[in-house]
Amino acid sequence: MDKILSKKAFIFDLDGVLINNEPLWEKAKKEMFEKLFGSEISSKIGTTVGSNTDTIYSRALKLGATVSRKDVFDAYLQYAIPIYSTTPITNGIQELGEDLINHKYLIGIVSASPRE
Repeated sequence: MDKILSKKAFIFDLDGVLINNEPLWEKAKKEMFEKLFGSEISSKIGTTVGSNTDTIYSRALKLGATVSRKDVFDAYLQYAIPIYSTTPITNGIQELGEDLINHKYLIGIVSASPRE
């Protein structure tokens, strides 16, 4: 009889789980949206938690933004570098990761953030 292999996996979200950067992103996005889209469009975008850059850009275009997609992605990258380089890993994640590895879990990370 064939032996059935069972795989266990644990998938982490990056922003707000592995690292607690959501408060920093909310502040940065408010400033960034004002610069990119102006105050009227920025005030109408609404919550962007969990939204990727393409979704936010599409929403801004529907509200009348005229900025290029490249400008939006470049702005995100400028804000991302200091946020990702200074936000600490969430307490207990290192230990959890080690425990999952010891119990033979496959580990993955997902994120709506741009790959860059």
